[in-house]
Amino acid sequence: MSITQELVEELIQFFRDYYREEIGQLAMRFPRDQRSLYVDFDDIYRFDPNLADDLREQPERTLEYFEEALSQCDLPVDVNLRSAHVRIYNLPTTLDVDQVSRHSNIGTLLDIRGQVQKVSAVKPRIQTAAFECQRCSTRTEIPQTGEQLQEPHECSGCERQGPFVLVEKSSEWIDHQYARIQQPPERTKGGEGETIDVHLEDDLIREFEAGDRITLTGILDIETPDRNQSRAFDTTI
Repeated sequence: MSITQELVEELIQFFRDYYREEIGQLAMRFPRDQRSLYVDFDDIYRFDPNLADDLREQPERTLEYFEEALSQCDLPVDVNLRSAHVRIYNLPTTLDVDQVSRHSNIGTLLDIRGQVQKVSAVKPRIQTAAFECQRCSTRTEIPQTGEQLQEPHECSGCERQGPFVLVEKSSEWIDHQYARIQQPPERTKGGEGETIDVHLEDDLIREFEAGDRITLTGILDIETPDRNQSRAFDTTI
């Protein structure tokens, strides 16, 4: 058995021990009325402190294992939870907005409290883009990261560098929204408070409005730099 599969099996046992009833409810309500399983960080720590540390330090990879384990759990109904999310909450430390953008926090899972300054309109955001080669009609799927649409380097059929056209109906999309979180006025000592931008996806959109006081859990990331950007990077959640 591989190390990866061993971890998935361990997480399946965690779900059996701590979240059997909640997973059953998710299965009954998925996907129309519920798309996420909310997991208390304290439960993970009680189950395995090393796993809890991995989740905080390597959240993207570890959450993939959590969601893979969720998709393999025994369910009371015939439903596929492969597209369901695992959302973590109640981390042991909560940071104010002005404490977030430190190099030591990059790539880690954080609890952040602040006041919502503004939220954007909801727009479709592409997850996996399907491109069709205009020379031979071969389709190539490219997982998307960052803010710029990434095309294939070359066609997997004729091995030429396009041109390509995006096939919208064959691509995978998700609802997306931006929010800007700021320090509450009472924490700014009379000055203008710091802010940080947050990406919200799928069932997290429209969860709050401007002016709300919130605590959110997310991963600190650095924005893709422009060619002539300085050595100081902007960050997002």
